[in-house]
Amino acid sequence: MNFILSALLILAGAATAPAPVTVPTALPKPLNVDQSGRLGCVATLAIAAGEQLREAPGWQGLIWLPARGAHFAVVTGDAIMKESGWTREQVRAELMTMVSGFQKEAQAAKSDGFLRPLVEKCIAIMDTLDPPPPPPTLVQCTAMVSLAEAEVRGREGASKAAVSMANMATILEAAARKELREAGKSGTESDVALGLEKDRLVSLSKENRAKGLADELDFESCFKRAGELQRAQAKRHG
Repeated sequence: MNFILSALLILAGAATAPAPVTVPTALPKPLNVDQSGRLGCVATLAIAAGEQLREAPGWQGLIWLPARGAHFAVVTGDAIMKESGWTREQVRAELMTMVSGFQKEAQAAKSDGFLRPLVEKCIAIMDTLDPPPPPPTLVQCTAMVSLAEAEVRGREGASKAAVSMANMATILEAAARKELREAGKSGTESDVALGLEKDRLVSLSKENRAKGLADELDFESCFKRAGELQRAQAKRHG
């Protein structure tokens, strides 16, 4: 159970934002209990997220943490730097010290089970301090999955993943067009809305790549929505 390796998968990505230029005039004051607790949650969630990425057993049933945990790490790290005067490097070093402490505790107990309640507690704290954004709309999901399907098909051809994503895109588009039609949009206006959303996502992705940032798209919600629509469709047709 290499917690340090798992956490680095998340913390390395979360630390890509440029650090503010600071000139320390004195040693930083110690973090208070609240700050230390928040930073401990970043470390805890980073471990869980890294284990999820490695598909390690025992981490099923939790929300998918890599993207959420990385965003929480950035938000929390920035807040603690502003509050405490610590530099990004000092915050990062403290995080890795915390991760190392968790690893030693797990090795001594020969189990990482003690982390599960901590992770669940920290998810609740994260939801309060850094609430998740609203799920994508049907129009947004249609554009996201359609673009992803085109990318996968261009790379893999008619692979199983490409075919699955194409089916999901078709289901989502039908639902999106129905929703737009019920909102009074014509077929042409629906075409425009779907096209503009694709253009927006392509432009946003280019901007992110230029800045060295990853696209933060909630595919999980879109895949879940497509599955719900497919099950409802199957139920209607018996």
